[in-house]
Amino acid sequence: MMENESQTAITATVAPYINSLMTQYAYTKNYSTSYHPSLPNYIDITSGSNQGLACDCDPNASEKKCTAGSLICLDCDCGGITAQHLGDQLDAVNVQWRNYGEGMGTACNTTATEGGNATNYAPKHVPFLYYADVSSNATVCQQRVVDYTNFAADLAAGTYRFSMIAPNLCHDMHGDTGCPTTNEVTQGDDWLKTEAAKIISALGPKDVLFIVWDEQTGSTGTSTTPMLCIPIGPLVKSGTASTQAYTHESLLATFEEAFGLARLANAAQIPSPINDVWK
Repeated sequence: MMENESQTAITATVAPYINSLMTQYAYTKNYSTSYHPSLPNYIDITSGSNQGLACDCDPNASEKKCTAGSLICLDCDCGGITAQHLGDQLDAVNVQWRNYGEGMGTACNTTATEGGNATNYAPKHVPFLYYADVSSNATVCQQRVVDYTNFAADLAAGTYRFSMIAPNLCHDMHGDTGCPTTNEVTQGDDWLKTEAAKIISALGPKDVLFIVWDEQTGSTGTSTTPMLCIPIGPLVKSGTASTQAYTHESLLATFEEAFGLARLANAAQIPSPINDVWK
């Protein structure tokens, strides 16, 4: 998951690696969201709805939801979501999965504050911390929600069939206090050139890597400018530019179809999963 950039911001000048992937694999031209800011999109992509959230806030075990006022309200409790999520579905069919947060440190870490922390870790970009059946069970949470340093070994072992990765605030194009002064899009492109390349080289014949942005550039709650979703893998048609309208719920439906799962919430109402990029 990358952050806060419309497709028009991902130019060859500032993001040459990403543009090379778009040429080699496929990409969307009409993928958008109406949810803002970040957190509602992460909840949507994992449960098929924003579950009533309308701002960024820290996870905990409370049912309170931050739905009004500032888009960023870090002192507002919004953890403890009880809705069914993709992790529940995968557990039900014994598909192993993990959510990785770069800079998280201790597994299941919910304590980092927004902006300027030493590792630029953002809990609001790690959606499974917000679901009650994960966050309230220490054993489950410490197994499922872990620091990104675990990913290389997990990838090599092939243990987890579904992985969701949240780069830190410097590497996901969000930009933050303490990040290099380089263009934030270029920072993300450089990170992907190293990290995505490792994943691509390890993909099996039916594996797919999706690189997707959570929302558009300068989102204020009204922008629906398209952002990118880039499917990568042996099954993807090379150089395909999909013009079909997609949302995060389309991508969730794609995950669910891949694993033979029922569609959750709004994902059940969309016309189709992402289906025009495959060979």
